[in-house]
Amino acid sequence: MYLFRFFTTASVVSMLIAFAAHAEIYPLALQDPAASGFSINNPTNASRGWRFRVNDPDVYVTELGVHSPISSQVSQTLTLFDFASEAVLAQVTTTPGPDWIFEDLAAPVALTQGSEYIVSLYFGDTGGYYYGSRAEIGNSWFPTGTIEYLDVRYANNVGASDFPINSLADYLYGIPDIGYEVGPTQVIPAPGAFLLGLLGLSATGLKVRKWL
Repeated sequence: MYLFRFFTTASVVSMLIAFAAHAEIYPLALQDPAASGFSINNPTNASRGWRFRVNDPDVYVTELGVHSPISSQVSQTLTLFDFASEAVLAQVTTTPGPDWIFEDLAAPVALTQGSEYIVSLYFGDTGGYYYGSRAEIGNSWFPTGTIEYLDVRYANNVGASDFPINSLADYLYGIPDIGYEVGPTQVIPAPGAFLLGLLGLSATGLKVRKWL
């Protein structure tokens, strides 16, 4: 009986750890741009974003998001670029609102420790974005650690998938953001799979007990 309880308890604990260990982390989204000294601009056919370096292993981007100052915009496109190759790694379209809005990626994107990437926000015919300098909005908007801010990236008169070639230090334009997870195991079971796993492991515990 005690062996069965051990297997069941260990199964529950390990799965709960898996759930807890893979919550999304957001470099910017725990902050309110409307209360942070940002200004607002309204471009067209432009991309605005920031370049960052990944300083830890096992980082997976699962979401792209943004906070817009203009809730009447029809849609905006968010893109994750590889900086070295200028390749598009992920892209989503979202309807902006008065708060942070994130869209799930079709599949997590693995980032390489030591490599650099850009997360960019694209405006078509209508748009609006927050912008500010480090002196105006404070150091908390320039992340360090696992995700490290490097510079602003921007381009005008471009398309959503065009690489933003221009740079500017100590500014944030557009405040697009990523949601990422850290850890080697990225497949989190659905509730049904979770229960089936418990049943299977419980059965294994019973068999072991019977054999002993």
